[in-house]
Amino acid sequence: MEIGIWKVTSNRPQRYQRGRILLESQLEDWIEQDPSLLSPGLHIVGRQLKVEAGRLDLLGLDPAGHWVIVEIKRGDVRRDTITQAIDYAACIHEMSDTELQTHVDEYLKAHGNNLKQFLQAREWDNSVF
Repeated sequence: MEIGIWKVTSNRPQRYQRGRILLESQLEDWIEQDPSLLSPGLHIVGRQLKVEAGRLDLLGLDPAGHWVIVEIKRGDVRRDTITQAIDYAACIHEMSDTELQTHVDEYLKAHGNNLKQFLQAREWDNSVF
């Protein structure tokens, strides 16, 4: 079975051509720029964050203030990928609030924001940490 994506222009449908994502980093870029590709209201607050288990691709916060770990892999998801994501989640859970806040603030500052403004804009306090 094949599924097509169509765009209607000038009252005519045009089929989008198949494309390939050559690099995981391309998909990571797209999600970083538009996290709603994964979930409405998701905010990316870290990228290539170094934790004890390695480097997690993206770290986000959902609208309820829950941490979201995004690990991108080409091809099939294997057991070791799930284990890797669980390890990353454990590392985030075990990280001190100060260390996690520092990482998030560094990422946000590099993107023209800061942690205080980010939290205030969402009417959150430091309780997410």
